[in-house]
Amino acid sequence: MNEQNERPNRPKIEKGQPQTAWLFDIDGVLTDPLEKKVTHPALFDELIKRLERQEPVALNTGRSLEFVNRVILKPLEKKIADAHILQNIFGIVEKGGVWISYDLDGKQETYVDRNIRAPEDLKDEIRALAAKPPFSETMFYDETKQTMVSVELLPKDQMHGRSFEEFQEAQRALVVELQRLLSHHHLESSFRIDPSRIATDVQNKNVGKALGVRQFVEALRTRGVRPTQYLAFGDSESDYEMYEELKRLGLPGQLVYVGEQEALREKDLSGVVFTRRKVDQGTLEFLQNATKSV
Repeated sequence: MNEQNERPNRPKIEKGQPQTAWLFDIDGVLTDPLEKKVTHPALFDELIKRLERQEPVALNTGRSLEFVNRVILKPLEKKIADAHILQNIFGIVEKGGVWISYDLDGKQETYVDRNIRAPEDLKDEIRALAAKPPFSETMFYDETKQTMVSVELLPKDQMHGRSFEEFQEAQRALVVELQRLLSHHHLESSFRIDPSRIATDVQNKNVGKALGVRQFVEALRTRGVRPTQYLAFGDSESDYEMYEELKRLGLPGQLVYVGEQEALREKDLSGVVFTRRKVDQGTLEFLQNATKSV
């Protein structure tokens, strides 16, 4: 991948007003949260149907470029007959620190924001911390991240009988250690700790799901594309930021929530749709029902 200080040239997507623009978190929305891969191939079919209708699709995730390519984009590319429609999909990864787009020929272009990278000495200390028990027993340091630091839940087959509850207990202790490190490096004003269901991130304070929404909206406006509505899909409390940002921008939108409703108990739910099935199965169910109504 070529790093760039400026974003790649925007492809000349057809101007228009598509019915819907789609925003997807990845973990637990398009992938099985434990298997960490797409276990329902029909999800790819649903994404392709939307791309063929010239409806823009964004992957708004904290995952790395390597993960998003391996798990979502490369398998999707293999299923698409007309590479031209890839210009309608965007990857907003590392919570906005890395950007993926496609040109008119279906060639992928990438951009890395070098200005928000975590310092190397901080990364080294977190890497060493994650390699020691009790953290190493349920989590690992993600070497694929370019702008942020992530200590992630081990794959199911590497947990050696340890439970998710043990990961959560270790995660709470990890957050305390990470706060100590940020303080030691005098980085509290520019970086924050963001624990989620599957990982603990140390990230620049400017990144997040809201930034991903702004980047997506900006990219569409640059191309003269103004969707009638935005639908964002999420499974955790942090995904609610997508809906909040759409409201702040004055754009019509909803959050399709495939997680447990309890996580949003203190939120305004007027623009939230809860699916009957959960996680990736809930996403598939919603998309298939939406396709039938088109």
